Amino acid sequence: MTFNITAYMCQGHCMCVKVVESSKVRMRKPERRIYEHTLNALNVRPSQTVFLDDFGINLKAAKELGLRTIRVCPTHISLLSSAV
Repeated sequence: MTFNITAYMCQGHCMCVKVVESSKVRMRKPERRIYEHTLNALNVRPSQTVFLDDFGINLKAAKELGLRTIRVCPTHISLLSSAV
Protein backbone atom coordinates (compact mmCIF):
# COMPACT_ATOMS: atom_id res chain seq x y z
CA MET A 1 0.00 0.00 0.00
CA THR A 2 1.40 3.38 -1.00
CA PHE A 3 0.38 6.75 0.37
CA ASN A 4 1.00 10.23 -0.91
CA ILE A 5 0.96 12.62 2.00
CA THR A 6 0.91 16.20 0.83
CA ALA A 7 0.80 19.20 3.14
CA TYR A 8 -0.49 22.60 2.09
CA MET A 9 1.58 25.28 3.77
CA CYS A 10 0.62 28.90 4.38
CA GLN A 11 3.06 31.29 6.03
CA GLY A 12 4.94 28.38 7.56
CA HIS A 13 1.86 26.72 9.06
CA CYS A 14 0.33 23.47 7.88
CA MET A 15 -3.20 24.29 6.74
CA CYS A 16 -4.29 20.78 5.74
CA VAL A 17 -2.92 17.37 4.97
CA LYS A 18 -4.20 15.15 2.19
CA VAL A 19 -3.51 11.43 2.14
CA VAL A 20 -3.98 9.69 -1.20
CA GLU A 21 -3.99 5.90 -1.12
CA SER A 22 -2.70 4.73 -4.48
CA SER A 23 -4.70 1.50 -4.49
CA LYS A 24 -7.94 3.45 -4.12
CA VAL A 25 -7.20 5.95 -6.90
CA ARG A 26 -5.50 3.28 -9.06
CA MET A 27 -2.41 5.40 -9.64
CA ARG A 28 1.17 5.05 -8.44
CA LYS A 29 4.17 7.23 -7.92
CA PRO A 30 6.06 8.39 -9.93
CA GLU A 31 3.19 8.66 -12.45
CA ARG A 32 2.49 12.32 -13.14
CA ARG A 33 -1.26 11.86 -12.77
CA ILE A 34 -1.13 10.88 -9.07
CA TYR A 35 0.54 14.19 -8.26
CA GLU A 36 -1.99 16.06 -10.40
CA HIS A 37 -4.83 14.16 -8.70
CA THR A 38 -3.55 15.15 -5.25
CA LEU A 39 -3.12 18.80 -6.26
CA ASN A 40 -6.66 18.86 -7.64
CA ALA A 41 -8.03 17.22 -4.48
CA LEU A 42 -6.38 19.97 -2.41
CA ASN A 43 -7.25 22.67 -4.94
CA VAL A 44 -3.70 24.08 -4.71
CA ARG A 45 -0.86 24.93 -7.04
CA PRO A 46 2.31 22.83 -7.01
CA SER A 47 4.30 25.74 -5.57
CA GLN A 48 2.00 25.70 -2.52
CA THR A 49 2.84 22.13 -1.57
CA VAL A 50 5.66 20.15 -0.02
CA PHE A 51 6.10 16.54 -1.09
CA LEU A 52 8.06 14.18 1.17
CA ASP A 53 9.37 10.82 0.01
CA ASP A 54 12.32 8.50 0.48
CA PHE A 55 12.79 7.64 -3.21
CA GLY A 56 14.60 10.01 -5.52
CA ILE A 57 12.58 8.96 -8.57
CA ASN A 58 9.33 10.03 -6.85
CA LEU A 59 10.88 13.33 -5.77
CA LYS A 60 12.12 13.99 -9.30
CA ALA A 61 8.65 13.48 -10.78
CA ALA A 62 7.08 15.79 -8.19
CA LYS A 63 9.75 18.44 -8.68
CA GLU A 64 9.18 18.36 -12.45
CA LEU A 65 5.58 19.42 -11.74
CA GLY A 66 6.77 22.29 -9.55
CA LEU A 67 6.22 20.78 -6.10
CA ARG A 68 8.77 21.52 -3.41
CA THR A 69 10.31 18.25 -2.31
CA ILE A 70 12.08 16.87 0.75
CA ARG A 71 13.87 13.53 0.85
CA VAL A 72 13.28 11.72 4.14
CA CYS A 73 14.44 8.41 5.52
CA PRO A 74 11.98 5.47 5.86
CA THR A 75 11.76 6.01 9.64
CA HIS A 76 10.35 9.50 9.08
CA ILE A 77 7.81 8.16 6.56
CA SER A 78 6.61 5.64 9.16
CA LEU A 79 6.19 8.39 11.74
CA LEU A 80 4.23 10.56 9.31
CA SER A 81 1.97 7.68 8.26
CA SER A 82 1.13 6.77 11.85
CA ALA A 83 0.38 10.41 12.73
CA VAL A 84 -2.34 10.77 10.10
